Amino acid sequence: MRSKLLALLLLATGWARAQDPLVGYEYWFDQADADNERIFVSQTQQNELDLGNEAIPASTLGLGQHRIHYRIKDSSGEWSSVLYRAF
Repeated sequence: MRSKLLALLLLATGWARAQDPLVGYEYWFDQADADNERIFVSQTQQNELDLGNEAIPASTLGLGQHRIHYRIKDSSGEWSSVLYRAF
């Protein structure tokens, strides 16, 4: 019984943390000094974030294939895994 209660508490804690609103995202391109080139964009707290509608400037990049890396931050300060897309 004790182990079932502990499992339910852990599950409820994980579910509650999964519901934290999103507060922004960070992106950077495939440059050599990416750590200094990260750009944070704050958002009003929301549960969904559609990056397809965001205008992200890439005019300073040279011709050719590049990657954009991004991650999302929630209201508790936790970051998502880093994702990337080639363009």
